[in-house]
Amino acid sequence: MRHLASGHSVKALVADDVAENREILQGMLTDIGVGVESVEDGQQALDRLEIFHPDIVFLDIRMPVLDGMEAMRQLRQEERWKEVKVAAISASVLEHEREEFLSSGFDAFIDKPFRFERICSCLAELLGVEFEYGESEEATTAAIDWSHLSLPLALHDQLREAAELYSVTEMEDYLQEMEELGEEHRQLATHLRDLKQKHDMEGILQILGEVQREQRED
Repeated sequence: MRHLASGHSVKALVADDVAENREILQGMLTDIGVGVESVEDGQQALDRLEIFHPDIVFLDIRMPVLDGMEAMRQLRQEERWKEVKVAAISASVLEHEREEFLSSGFDAFIDKPFRFERICSCLAELLGVEFEYGESEEATTAAIDWSHLSLPLALHDQLREAAELYSVTEMEDYLQEMEELGEEHRQLATHLRDLKQKHDMEGILQILGEVQREQRED
């Protein structure tokens, strides 16, 4: 499982009015070793800056009370926060809108739904952090060979997408569906569920890369 390399530390503040979005992004960041706090709007984010002193702030563009754009502008007016990186987060937008966000003062733009790789690359690009992989997680993932198993094409793709998007609720539904395929599939589902509980989506994707994708016949 990916984690901040030794000697690197990051504090992040997440502002989004949707609880599920906050939880997903906070979960991704926490799993790689980032210290995280979350708030519900831009004003709360500005207030929290005074206490938390984050290295990076993730601001949802559309929020009540104070939206992400205005919160970023007020943050940029303060000399003491000049070193703080600010990333805009929003649903997919047109290219000219993305460029508008960046030219207005944001350091990065991150699409929703969140993708683990994009979050990691954002931290690396803006903060210069590096990552490492825990040996124990790698060893656990590599200990069992699942390449002889196959999954229905649709189920395989659904599981992969859920892992890529960090959709733990949807993934649990698909794991329950997998358990109905037989004993070995139940064992695989149990293993993937253990990884899910550790938020090790990369481990899940690695295993899915080994499992065959087959169209099952009725």
